[in-house]
Amino acid sequence: MIANIYLRLTISIWLLVALSVLTLSFPVVQWSYQNHTRYKELERDELGMNQVIVVRKAGNLALDLIKRFEVGPDGKSFATVPYVCPAGYWTIGWGHEILPGEKFVTPIDESLAYDLLMQDIKVAERSVCRLINAPLQDWQYDALVSWTFNLGGGRLQASTLRAVINRGEHQEAPAQIMRWVYGGKPPRKLRGLIIRRNAEATLYKEG
Repeated sequence: MIANIYLRLTISIWLLVALSVLTLSFPVVQWSYQNHTRYKELERDELGMNQVIVVRKAGNLALDLIKRFEVGPDGKSFATVPYVCPAGYWTIGWGHEILPGEKFVTPIDESLAYDLLMQDIKVAERSVCRLINAPLQDWQYDALVSWTFNLGGGRLQASTLRAVINRGEHQEAPAQIMRWVYGGKPPRKLRGLIIRRNAEATLYKEG
């Protein structure tokens, strides 16, 4: 019995040591940035394995850009009640796509709209940090977070935009950003997306 207790204790200690090593020694991409903070997130990879990633927090340039373009039907501020966005999705707040099972007591206030916005920006941040391994300046990162907030991590993963950035061909990125101006069903060029992509491309290029 004593031997069993000792064995279990030994296994527990080794598991704790292994977990500590995994948490502290995962590979970290070194970015070139000054004003952004970063935090750790646990995420499942394509094989279903847990991995720890370092997530870089978006700055005010991304926040301002997203809030500028993710306004409600009045074109002035966040949507207090659900509406169908130009791409055909039920949306509320600052561009929050209403997910299955989500229900809101409307009209929502600015505090809830902001919480939803931060939640969605966090998803975009994780996608950019997981998929982009090239060094980015603050303004380049913020432009990509805005782009990914609007289009989703799946499109970033499969895009030529991701490929050229990861090859370090940053001069090609603005043109790739500008390709994504189609929305709706059937897809068509949308004026709002053209204006938004131009703002993101300009931010990426010039800061």
